[in-house]
Amino acid sequence: CADSIDARGDLNLNGIANEIADAVIYTQYFLVGITAFPEIGLNGRQAAIAASDVNADGHTLTIGDLVYLIRIISGDALPYAKLSPFAQDVNVRFDGKVVATESNVNIGAVLLTFKVGEDFKVTNLTNLTLGQSLTAGELKVLLYDISTKSIGSGLRELVRTEGQAELVTAEVADYNGNILTSKLAEGATLPTTFALGQNYPNPFNPETVIEFALPTTGEVSLKIYNVTGQLIRTLVSGNTPAGYHQIRWDGRDANGSDVSSGVYFYK
Repeated sequence: CADSIDARGDLNLNGIANEIADAVIYTQYFLVGITAFPEIGLNGRQAAIAASDVNADGHTLTIGDLVYLIRIISGDALPYAKLSPFAQDVNVRFDGKVVATESNVNIGAVLLTFKVGEDFKVTNLTNLTLGQSLTAGELKVLLYDISTKSIGSGLRELVRTEGQAELVTAEVADYNGNILTSKLAEGATLPTTFALGQNYPNPFNPETVIEFALPTTGEVSLKIYNVTGQLIRTLVSGNTPAGYHQIRWDGRDANGSDVSSGVYFYK
């Protein structure tokens, strides 16, 4: 992005980076979406999105950035160069009642998305802060804390649920703000219907995540088209196991070239 809006850590656009107010806005983003960011100046929310890559890993709007922002505010870390996103795995388990993680590293934040019915309740089983937001039957649960607290390595229970719920996605960051590769482990509930989710972030730069759900194993294709209907890139093609899947599109076409700015469709 332009140097004029490249102020990493200054999400509220007040000229002071990596402060409590920035963390407050960031936690609200994960619960309510892009409306949490201020529309200030010529570039408005574009500047806030650019500033959101606090951990300098090239990925905007991730809970890894929130974790590292908290580390900076807590005096536990200094802004420094690139981290290693997706270098380690975390297994996420959901038996219909309890969500748990299994990892080799301490966890700094977790963002869970559920499809829920009426009279649904979630109870925090960690020492972190729990924030939640319910919109049109979709519940987002954010576990974080403005402190040096973390969820320990190994098998750890996160939340207990009551009522009808499906765990749709799980985004996990370690204590240093590195985003982990989340895998729904055996014992996690499977989706009951086929679904193609809204990509996020949207708009995006330089990449976006597309989610889809398969109640059964089957042949899947996921393709990107431009506004004239021209095929730009095939992201998935072939036999795909049942479960919830996340695919990242880096904004490149089938030849590896960056696509131009504009509107694109996926199917």
